[in-house]
Amino acid sequence: MSKGHGVNRIQQVLTQKGITKLICQQVLFDTEYDWFALAKAKAFKKYNGRPVADYKEKAKRIRYLLGQGFRYDEAQYALDENT
Repeated sequence: MSKGHGVNRIQQVLTQKGITKLICQQVLFDTEYDWFALAKAKAFKKYNGRPVADYKEKAKRIRYLLGQGFRYDEAQYALDENT
């Protein structure tokens, strides 16, 4: 979490280290961590707060956030300019 990665990425790393998927899910989803805020902060840091220019740019940013382990709804929220 301190590296700014999302749930999916953290879960992948933990399962590679031998921790079961069930335990990962219990630990990650029982925390009161705001994954939406983390996704928004990650997008802001990467793109310096610049607004999305067009659909192609938005798709690129969503792919970046998905690659960082965030879920699609978190990525959408991070790029929403109204929040």
